[in-house]
Amino acid sequence: YSILDFDEPGVLDFVRRVWDFDPVRHLERCRCPILAVWGADDTIVPVERSRAIFAEALGARAELVVLPGADHQLRVEQDAWGSAALPLIADWIRSRAAGA
Repeated sequence: YSILDFDEPGVLDFVRRVWDFDPVRHLERCRCPILAVWGADDTIVPVERSRAIFAEALGARAELVVLPGADHQLRVEQDAWGSAALPLIADWIRSRAAGA
């Protein structure tokens, strides 16, 4: 089963909910530090448009990062899911914990 198999009712429901979701009202209410990460080679999410929406809604409260060569799952080539972002996320958390 692939997420691209749109003939499954569960997949169609998931796609409908994602398609209709507008994150802006939720982002604008958020008051905690935020790290948002996209893969530059994502073929599912419009990366620059998404980044611009986050930047406008969050301003300086967020660190917005586009990882070169990473896909939608934040993988570079055939690495494990999210592995391209793990050092970035770990460093970000450590820096926030050190400042607390």
